[in-house]
Amino acid sequence: MVGYDTGAKSKHCTRTRIPARTGFSKHDFDQARGKISKKMCAAGKPLNQEQQDILSNAWFSKNGFKLIMGPPGCGKTTLIAMLADLFLRALDVAVLVLASSNGSTDQAFESLGKWMCEDANLDPRIRPLHVHKKYAEFKYFLSEFDPVGTEARKQSSEKRSTRILNRATQTRQRSFYEQQQHAEKVKHLSDEKSGVAATVLKALQIAESGLSVLQGYHSRLRRGFLEGLWGNGESAVREAFDKVARYIIGTKRLVVSTVGNATSAILQDCIFRDARYVIVVMDEAGLATDTDLIHILAGLITAERVSDEFDGVNPIVHVELIGDHKQGSPLVKSDIAKANVFGPQLATSHFVRFALSGFPLDHLWEQHRMVKSLCELPSKRVYDGKLRTSNEALSRRMTLHQQNQHLQHWLLDVGEGSTEKDSALRDSRFNVANVDVTLRFLKALLTSRFLPLDQIRILTFYRAQRQRYVSGIQALQQELGLTQAQLDNVVHTSDFFQGREATCIILDLVVTEYRGREFLGHAGDEKKVNVAFTFTRARDFLFVVGNSTILDAEYQDEKGGWLPFIFESMEGLLGRKAVTRCYLKKSPESVLTSRFNKLSTKGDDEDANLIRANEVD
Repeated sequence: MVGYDTGAKSKHCTRTRIPARTGFSKHDFDQARGKISKKMCAAGKPLNQEQQDILSNAWFSKNGFKLIMGPPGCGKTTLIAMLADLFLRALDVAVLVLASSNGSTDQAFESLGKWMCEDANLDPRIRPLHVHKKYAEFKYFLSEFDPVGTEARKQSSEKRSTRILNRATQTRQRSFYEQQQHAEKVKHLSDEKSGVAATVLKALQIAESGLSVLQGYHSRLRRGFLEGLWGNGESAVREAFDKVARYIIGTKRLVVSTVGNATSAILQDCIFRDARYVIVVMDEAGLATDTDLIHILAGLITAERVSDEFDGVNPIVHVELIGDHKQGSPLVKSDIAKANVFGPQLATSHFVRFALSGFPLDHLWEQHRMVKSLCELPSKRVYDGKLRTSNEALSRRMTLHQQNQHLQHWLLDVGEGSTEKDSALRDSRFNVANVDVTLRFLKALLTSRFLPLDQIRILTFYRAQRQRYVSGIQALQQELGLTQAQLDNVVHTSDFFQGREATCIILDLVVTEYRGREFLGHAGDEKKVNVAFTFTRARDFLFVVGNSTILDAEYQDEKGGWLPFIFESMEGLLGRKAVTRCYLKKSPESVLTSRFNKLSTKGDDEDANLIRANEVD
């Protein structure tokens, strides 16, 4: 949905001071905002005018709602950290930060942690708490609290899982892939600063030294483990963990959670117990349905809690909705709902609804992620040319001389290969030719020292294709002497990578032919390809892996003028001759990277020095 730029309107609407009853005066607010501005300057990232305006008006809103629209790379996650800091300076105010996906909440938590935890004297209640699903928290707690006692059960479970996987596929690669997927989902739980389970473990350590409110539960946990976690022993452990978790959650004033977890049993009836006023900040608001917001506002703080704990007054005093309606739409999971007359309404987020209703809408147009050559296409196609590149991105070291700008956006034109479907993964698509070319290209980039491995990511739209990359990376790991840990984070599906970025993105389109928009799958989804997951994830280099013969198709539909984003990108690259022809038997690594070897960031050869000398501001 387009055409609701209400930014000018917000300057003339009646402004309401939302958190007035918190006792946090306008003078206090201005002082807090000044401290944030100084902190950003000290970090070498001074606030731009858009960020300054948003922070200045954060104290005001219309009817308790404020909307902020920001394309990728415009600093939405950083802005969330600044807003949380700003509001938390008010006495008895708590902040709940939400997002639709685990990846985005991970990013928000990391940003808040970097922003707020530098101060050693910070009130522990203000340190962010990352809430995950209760069963995952409890499983991690068991493995950490009693690692010896659970080791045998852990090994037994792993053997059973391996046998099941091997029977299903008869391949070790599938087992390795599933293990890596599982590792990605739970890796944040092992962070000592993250998660309820980690916080409970710390609290129990304190209990050993005399925190009376927890000593009884600590004893019950030990007794439960001594009983072997069978029968009443396991129940005792679960109950004790639940009690300690609820106590910890209730003391926190800053909680980060997915929308789905925010009203789960791990938070219900205990979140913000010691706070009087609550401010909700929702990232990815363009992806959340109406029911998501209703569950948060009505289900999280129940009528019973309002009556018993908050003197009959709903503590939620302000809601910040931050998102971009051009970065995907709410997912309607029910096939019945999709088909009926309410389907389009369900697929329209509350972010769009509030904007169309005239609520104040602030914009972020200055992006710091993409160099200019990568920013031009999404800006022109999606944002009417309003998206602009910040001075920091313009002057980055990797920005090349104007004559070499096209090297930053390149097409690996794979002339062989076909798109197939994996029935074991719900007909998810794969293309082994693209995998082969991409992995040989990755190997050549690493051996030529083009970029460190931790700055390169491979993205694809499909789980089946990602699985084949993971299998192929095992061979690359042995050949280059890399560790599994170095390669675990290289390949992602585009959905999982939402909200993240990398210096260099290798984007595998997978598809090789066009027989209508539907046949393109995810590669033909305008919002997926345009902005949300792929073309705007790269900071300095974007390599597209595809087959240019797809352009031979009649790809304008009967409505006229519809042009898939990937086609426009590929046509532009072919027109600029920013392309390397790849044929599986004729494209060794040296050929694949012959144009990029001189861009090595670690080499000291004359060509690299010449590139640096030609860099422009």
